[in-house]
Amino acid sequence: MVEEAQNGFLDPGTDPDRPIVAHVPPGALKYLDRVNLYVGSKLIDYIMVNRNGPGTGFDFKIAASEFMPYAETSVAVWYGVVPAGEQEEQPSENLVLTISGGFEASATLDLSARSYIVAQPKPPSVLPDFVHMTRTASWGVAPYTYSSSDETVASVDGAGEVTARANGTCDITSTDSTGATRQFSLTISGIAVVHFLTGNADWAGMQAVCDAAGLSPITLAQCKALWTQYADDMPVTTYLGWLDYPFWTADSVGAGTYSTYNLSGPDVNENASSAEGSLRHQAVGVASDAAQLAALRSWQLSN
Repeated sequence: MVEEAQNGFLDPGTDPDRPIVAHVPPGALKYLDRVNLYVGSKLIDYIMVNRNGPGTGFDFKIAASEFMPYAETSVAVWYGVVPAGEQEEQPSENLVLTISGGFEASATLDLSARSYIVAQPKPPSVLPDFVHMTRTASWGVAPYTYSSSDETVASVDGAGEVTARANGTCDITSTDSTGATRQFSLTISGIAVVHFLTGNADWAGMQAVCDAAGLSPITLAQCKALWTQYADDMPVTTYLGWLDYPFWTADSVGAGTYSTYNLSGPDVNENASSAEGSLRHQAVGVASDAAQLAALRSWQLSN
């Protein structure tokens, strides 16, 4: 996508106004589709497909200054397509570029723009492309092996492909055939992680247990996104080891009634229902950053 980037490395140079070209292929683009180009979570530019269609694709010119703050670290370049007449953006996979640094440059994978949500105790069996990044070793003597200091945060395979698992920081280490090692620090952020709290709470009790655990009550929109993320793992509650009846959401319907969601159901919209706040349902909470995760761990130790 960025032709001048070689083997995942980009040198933006010293001229902040120098244009760096990112090419978006035509794919299935059609008239009135909107194409948004991002560096990290920042929207750089967009284009609408005209009546002539996408042709050979689109070239976006990105000022070198957009990459300079990431010197000695990594940043993802990606694009999102909003199909004509729709509102939901369909993201591409990440092109993770190391900016003026080698294997040891720190990297950040920020997924906050992707609305990515997963559940403990395990991720979906089919992961989206954007949770992956690859950094291969080119120093020392091949072949290389790779390892992660914390596989609950990120795992890495034999080809150097890293998979984001949860928010946090870990070290990715490469070892060459002589036993020499190098590593880089990787920070994962922007993942919403759903944690089971209790199988028996009224709506006020759900709010209370979320507050005690330092988590945010899950919204109806997040429930739908979670069900969609695990669509290959039906029924979702069985896959996750949870109970097979509805969960409270944070959404109020009115008159003491609140939205509920059945993750075991067959349809993303029909799974939603509502119930009086005095009834008993399951409760989960959402951790979206390191502070919430730390609060949850403290609560778990005391309960």
